[in-house]
Amino acid sequence: SPDGKTAYVTNRMDDTVSVLDAASRNVRMTAPVGDEPHGILTDREGRWLYVLNTSSDDIWVLDSQTLKRAKVLRASNGPWSAALSPDGAQLLISNTYSHETGFRTPLASEVTVIETARQIVEDRRPASGTNLMTGIAWHPSGEFALATMNRTKSMVPMTRLEQGWTITNGLAIVWRDGEIDQLLLDEPNLGFADATDVAITPDGRF
Repeated sequence: SPDGKTAYVTNRMDDTVSVLDAASRNVRMTAPVGDEPHGILTDREGRWLYVLNTSSDDIWVLDSQTLKRAKVLRASNGPWSAALSPDGAQLLISNTYSHETGFRTPLASEVTVIETARQIVEDRRPASGTNLMTGIAWHPSGEFALATMNRTKSMVPMTRLEQGWTITNGLAIVWRDGEIDQLLLDEPNLGFADATDVAITPDGRF
């Protein structure tokens, strides 16, 4: 919670969320949510709790005090992590898997954008050619967020299979205006980044 007094924990195999007192480490309450919850985050005021259910592909909005469900929002395919913008206005959700884009069609993972004031899905931003989008974090400036992702070579023969070059790891740069750029991390003969999460220092330098 924003005041640091409460911790919220997803219990993925039990399909529940627990509320813990941060000082005593005692569990205050536990409540059922959707299928295989993973990501969890409050809004800026700590009033509402957003729970990302990875297997039911939805986002439950709960009252943070009672854990009663207020809304169910549709995510994309496998919602995984959440990041709240510095001004608290937007919540970005990374989705692990690509949309079902179709046969011989490039993959496209989605960043789901939630407007926290109305608790609605404001936008759905596909990152062309990507899947396995997991970690996500806002830059302190509020100008962009970074999300880890893969570019799987699903549209061309695996001509460099002996070098292990079947996917490329990278970062999606999710701009505030809705554009998404991609920064690739792997380099030939220098290993495999396999990035699954991202964090940015408070001053935004690293």
